[in-house]
Amino acid sequence: MESETIRQFNLVESRFGAILGKASIKDQRIKTYVIRKIYVLRFERHMIRVIFTYYNNDKGWILNAFKWDNNYLP
Repeated sequence: MESETIRQFNLVESRFGAILGKASIKDQRIKTYVIRKIYVLRFERHMIRVIFTYYNNDKGWILNAFKWDNNYLP
């Protein structure tokens, strides 16, 4: 997943320009075992939403899902 993400983001940067900044949009929780963090990345020519979902398996937190798209408004 890491190598594919790096490859994809290299393509994004060549198309959308340099990253101008990021903003944390929302944190969602299910009790103490799921956290979803939503961010927006601003580029010179576009924005994308990035979603990280973490799961606590009682031994620690693991990245359970990672998604990025251009649906940055609800």
